[in-house]
Amino acid sequence: MNDFLASRLGRSWSEERLSVRERAFVAMTADVCLRTLGSTFQQHVRMARKDGIPDEDIRDAVRFTAELGIAGAVNGLEELEKVLG
Repeated sequence: MNDFLASRLGRSWSEERLSVRERAFVAMTADVCLRTLGSTFQQHVRMARKDGIPDEDIRDAVRFTAELGIAGAVNGLEELEKVLG
């Protein structure tokens, strides 16, 4: 199972149909909605920053998740501030 998941993850991040920016925003949105705000969310935020996405754009993406649930967005923003430091 680990090999399968690793191959899918590698494939999804290597395809060029979505930009790295778009993939990062989708991943962070999924993290907030699924409440996986630990190491997975932190890694997606770091990847976004490494790709040059400004912190304010990352904040805006997480803020937008409020459309999908206020509590999740608040938790996401709190975790985001820890990562951005």
